[in-house]
This record gives sequence, structure tokens and C-alpha cells, in this order.
Amino acid sequence: MNKIIDFIIDSSNLNATTSKRALSVLGSPGSKFILYISNEDYHYYNFTTNTFSATEARFTGEIPTTGEYKTEITFPTVTDDDQYDFQLIANPFHGVEISEELSPNNSIFYRTSIKQKANTDLVIACGTSTTGDFQTIPSGITFTNQPEYTTMQRSSVSWIIKAVDAVAGGALMVVRQPKESDFKISIVHDSIGTGSSDTTIYLDSIDGLTPGMALTSIESGSVSGSPTISDINKTSKSVTVSVAQNWANGKDITFKGGGKADIAASGIYVDFSSLSVKLTPFTVKINQSTWDGTQAATNDIILDSAFGIRAGASVTVSGVGINKEAGEQYVTGVAYGSSSITITNNQQLKDNTVLTIGNSAKEAVIKAKVKVTKHPKTNTTLTLELDNILTSATS
Repeated sequence: MNKIIDFIIDSSNLNATTSKRALSVLGSPGSKFILYISNEDYHYYNFTTNTFSATEARFTGEIPTTGEYKTEITFPTVTDDDQYDFQLIANPFHGVEISEELSPNNSIFYRTSIKQKANTDLVIACGTSTTGDFQTIPSGITFTNQPEYTTMQRSSVSWIIKAVDAVAGGALMVVRQPKESDFKISIVHDSIGTGSSDTTIYLDSIDGLTPGMALTSIESGSVSGSPTISDINKTSKSVTVSVAQNWANGKDITFKGGGKADIAASGIYVDFSSLSVKLTPFTVKINQSTWDGTQAATNDIILDSAFGIRAGASVTVSGVGINKEAGEQYVTGVAYGSSSITITNNQQLKDNTVLTIGNSAKEAVIKAKVKVTKHPKTNTTLTLELDNILTSATS
């Protein structure tokens, strides 16, 4: 009997984009075989057109005198995961069998497969849990690559955050500079069973969860207190939270964590550096047509617009004609409706005088450098929480 002794093709996961792989069938010269290649949609590979189609197709081949039949298979671009099955059939009517080393339990049939993984997106974004404080949040940046890909990718962000032009909050102030821990990841798992005033929650999975993560939402329910994970039981797939909760079976339970360790628990390796937030300096103009510098001194000043200015001990005012003999001038009050501010001391100023505002602004710029060394298995968003670093209010 002639023997087919090996079937060789790189069986590692395929990229999402079109690619080719060499295929070899080794054995006795003259060994005849049949080869089917199909995907999970039951489409078959056509060896003439090198494409997959719904029409069943097969290849009938013969090992040449070199002892190795060679060909090349073209795999298409995909937008979701796929699998390709290779079915090699020896032809015993032509005195051919598959060696026991290649197929221990079947001398006629050998099967193997290759998975193809669609690309996943890692989005670096910013967001807020407040309403009415900021204008439209800028778009994030997206890293697209193979799942769990370990080749380094770099990018940078430069987000312009703008305060709303509204009485509720028309000026920005920096609370502090951003940290890596301000980038948050949300993990969602389904509840198993129903709980009432219980601190142990059973889940369909504990992947990506770490002690210290916050429980932020329960589908069709509400969160009591500010619960965090205090313990994780891998055997029972359960978490213990610091505050007892109520939940129903099969509901989404959302947890949120931040920083490198929490993000790495989901298999994502990312570094943030050169993190900064800086207010954009701006000026305003006095809008008092009768002011010529000889009018009675006052610390109430009407402007073209007061948006971007907040009252506070650190908010400074400077400009031509500002008298600082009594010390630095600060904004002690602001009224967006009348476009006016109150400053520390009475002044004699002129109409159209340009004033510079310090430590308060209409907008801020957030910058960071991002380095990804391991891509996520599924689409994932890491969100910088703006509320940790910026506020938008009148004072």
C-alpha cells in the first residue's frame, strides 16, 4: 500500500485580512487523495478560483515523484471569527492509506482545522458621569489588531474639553493632573441565581475581575451603597462585595476598575505616559460704553461674556489699568446671565479693556501617550474619567 505520511500547514490563528499559507501532502509517489476545505458557513474552497463558495468543491490530487505535493491556500478577509476544516481522504481503491502516525485511528480519513480571528478594537476614550458640565466629548483613538496580538502599537491623544455656556457650569478648573488609574475598564458578567440582601454574587464568569473593583450597575435593578469586590472565589465563580445587594437571575452585573493591574486582568497590556491637563489661557473684554477711566471706582465689571470664568480664591484677573496695590485681584463672584464678574477691589477701568483670566478657562487640553503591548480578546474601551481631573461650575 502507498502511504500518506504527513499533512503540513501552519495551524496558528489566521489574521482577519486576506492571507496565503503553503500546504503540503507528503507520502509515497503516486498516492492519490481527495481534499476538502470548508468554513463554518459551509462554504467550500474552490481550488481553481482560490475562493470559498456555497457550491461543494473538492480537490483530487496525487503525490508526485518528489514525495511532496505542494499548493497554496488563499484565506479571505473576515469581519467575524471563522474556522477552516481540512478533510484529507486517502483512496484505498488505488492502494493508498494514511499512516498510523498521522491518523492513528483511521487509515482513510484525516482532519485538522485553523481558526481565523476577526480584528478587535481597543478604544482609548474620555467620559463623564455628570450631565450639563461639558460640551460634546471628543472622540477616542482606536487601536485595531488581532486578538491578543503582542506587537507594540503607539499613539497619542490630545483632547480639547470645553465647558458648556450655561449658568450651571460655564468654566473649567483643574482638580489635579491625570493618573493611569483614571483610565477605567468595565467588565460585565451575568448573574447566576437570585440574591436578596446578600454580599455573595454568583456569576457566569469571573474573567477580568480583581479585588477592589467597584460594582457599578445591576441590570433591572439598582446598586446599594458603593460596593467593591473584597474577595473572588474561582471555584464557585462568585464574588464577595462590601455592601449587600439584590439581583435577579441572568442579569448583567457591571464592575469597574482602573489602572494597569485591573486592565491587565483582562489580558490587555497598556501603558500611559506624559499625562497632563492644562487650561487654555483666554482673555475677555470690558463692555461698559460709559467707562472712560474717570468714572467712580467699582469692583463689579460687565464683560462681553463671562463664560469661562469662575469665582474662586485662585482665579486671577489682570490687564491694563488694574490696580494691584491692594494685592492680586481675584474673581469673587460671577453672573453669567448679566455677563458680569466681581473682583477683589474697586477699579477705574476703561471700556474695551482686555482682561486676562488665570486658573479658569472655557476649555482644557488633555494629553497622553499610549503604548499597547497586548491587544484585547474582544472589543474593549478604556475611559479616562474627566470628573477626577476637571470640574465645570461657577465656583
